[in-house]
Amino acid sequence: MKLILRIRKETLLECNRQAVNNDDFPTKRTIMEDNVKYQTFKAHTHLESLVKCYWTLEVQAQEDYQKQLIIPDGCIEMIFILGDDVKRYTSEDKFIIQPREMVLGQITEPFYIEPTGYVNSFAVRFYPYGFANFVSVPIKKLANKETPLKSLFGVKSTKELVQNINTAADTKKRIKIVEDFLLEKLKNKTTIDNIVKTTVDAMLLSKGSTSIGAILKKDLSKRNSLLIPAVYMEVDLTNW
Repeated sequence: MKLILRIRKETLLECNRQAVNNDDFPTKRTIMEDNVKYQTFKAHTHLESLVKCYWTLEVQAQEDYQKQLIIPDGCIEMIFILGDDVKRYTSEDKFIIQPREMVLGQITEPFYIEPTGYVNSFAVRFYPYGFANFVSVPIKKLANKETPLKSLFGVKSTKELVQNINTAADTKKRIKIVEDFLLEKLKNKTTIDNIVKTTVDAMLLSKGSTSIGAILKKDLSKRNSLLIPAVYMEVDLTNW
């Protein structure tokens, strides 16, 4: 089956298109062909500079699965495997089983995967600079591999998130759960301190010749990340 590959090639275009509201549920596009259902969804306005989109993929189990080529798209993805396991090939005939909840870092070269049965996945597609706001690990260390969520967010936090995602009734609820999780992370003092520090470092590098406003305009992820915590901290950054 080659349809999954074709869908993968289309995702960059789909995530940039205007959302079409369906009963106030921001579905961007639905692709249905044979036994495949693929959907993309728009991120909340507070996260749209960090999150490119959400996507779901459902493929009914088949007896004749073939390797599917995954090509680089420049993004980082947080993926929850809700169906059967998925293999990722490390060589022509060797493979690993992907973690059921993971972050797939930026990939620099194509690789192959192969479902083992029923495919049901929910994922968050981040802009590379966007995901950097949520973790302390350098983004380059996540490249070309799957990193279990618990390695990035801790066992307790990950267990709660995964349990809520797995028991959610539908995609709408999963999006709400993961957005609450991400927004909560942006309120974290460590996250805020990191964003402020990098902004101040940029000012020092410019020897004070560049205003905070100018720095934030150049990096929308920092601007939106600063504004989100400001809502909860009641700090006015309008004139920054």
